[in-house]
Amino acid sequence: MPSWLQPYGVFQAAAVIVCVWLTHRALVRRGSGLLDRPGLILAVLLGAALGGRLHVLLEGRFLRGLSWDELVSLLHPLSGGSAFFGAMGGVVLVLWLGRRHLPTGGWRGLSDAAVLGAGWGIFLGRLGCLRQGCCLGHPLATSNPLNSALRALLPEWHGLWACQPLPLWLGLWALASAYLASRVRRPRAAGERFLTFVGLFSLGRFGLEFLRWDPGWRFPLNVAQLESLGLILAVTVLLHRASASGS
Repeated sequence: MPSWLQPYGVFQAAAVIVCVWLTHRALVRRGSGLLDRPGLILAVLLGAALGGRLHVLLEGRFLRGLSWDELVSLLHPLSGGSAFFGAMGGVVLVLWLGRRHLPTGGWRGLSDAAVLGAGWGIFLGRLGCLRQGCCLGHPLATSNPLNSALRALLPEWHGLWACQPLPLWLGLWALASAYLASRVRRPRAAGERFLTFVGLFSLGRFGLEFLRWDPGWRFPLNVAQLESLGLILAVTVLLHRASASGS
C-alpha cells in the first residue's frame, strides 16, 4: 500500500459512502432524498474534512507541540488524523449556512435522518483506527486473553504490546447510541433524535477515553473528554428547551 494511502483513509472513504447512502434512504422514506443533491454532499464532505483537519492542527500545534512538518503530513485527504468533533462542527456549520438548499425538513430534519448513517460511519472509521494502530488504549497484560486475540488479528502496533482496542469500543458505542436515538418514538421537535445521539455518544466517549494510552498528555482530562462535557451540556440545554416548547 502506498505510504500516502493509509488504512484509516480507506475506511474513512467507506464510512462516507455508507453514511450518505443510509441518510438518503431515511430521507426517501420522508418523501425527499440526498443523492439528487451532489452539491450539498460535496459541501458537507468539505466541511467535515476542513473541520476535522483544523481540529487536529490546532490541537497538535498548541497542545501537543507537533512540528509544522508533522502537521502538514496530516493534511492529505487519505491520511489519518481527522478529529470527529471537529468534523461534526464543520458539518453543522455547512448545514446552517446552506439551510435554504436542504431537503424537506431543513437541517434539523436532515440531522435526524443522518443518525444511523453517522453511527455506522463512526464505526467504520474507528475500524480504520484499529487497523492502523492509532487512538490506542492502555497496553494489556500478556496474560489477558484479549492480548492474544489482538496479536492474532492485528499487526504490531508501533512496537507496543497489544493494547486495549479503544477504537473498537468507541465504534460499537456509536452504533449503540445511533440505535437508541433512532428508537425515540415521538420526538417533540425536529432534531431531537440527532441531539439524543450526540448526547449518548458524548457521554460514552467521556468514559471510554479513560482507556486511552496517551503518555504525552499533561492534564487529567484529554481534549475529547473536555469536548464531550461541552456537548453533553449543550445537548441537555437544547433538549430541555425542546421539551419546554412542546409542553
